[in-house]
Formats: sequence, C-alpha cells, structure tokens
Amino acid sequence: MNICVCGIGRAGQAMLQRLIKSEHQITGALVQAGCECIGMDIGEYLGSLHIGVDILCIDDCVDILRNKKTDLIIDFSSNSAA
Repeated sequence: MNICVCGIGRAGQAMLQRLIKSEHQITGALVQAGCECIGMDIGEYLGSLHIGVDILCIDDCVDILRNKKTDLIIDFSSNSAA
C-alpha cells in the first residue's frame, strides 16, 4: 500500500519510522508551508538511512498525491491544516 503521512510531530514521526520498516511504500510526508524540513529526505530527518522520499509542503499535496498514486493518507496535522 502507498501511504502518505501528514504532520510530522511525535506521532507522525513514530508512524513514519514504523512504515520505513514495513512492506508499505511511503509516498510522502506533508508539512505546513515555511517548515525548515521541506525538501529533506524523510529517513535522514528521522536520523536513519536515506530512503529517497522527501518531506513536502502541504500546499503541493494534490499534484504529489495524484502523481505518486497514494492509497492512504494518515493525518497527524492540526485541525486547521486538515
């Protein structure tokens, strides 16, 4: 399954770490505009290996999710971001 995580606070980071070790594919991690981590590799941000998937701005999510064929979005963002 292709999964995207929205919001990378403590819960989002824990979910991404679990997904990295699973058979599922991570299609992205979405954060609010202006976040310093935009463009960083998810694995490197979490302090592990480079996985080849970047942290992306939530403003660009429609094109990203459509192009990467995301099956599921797990949302750990704020109410206003959702």
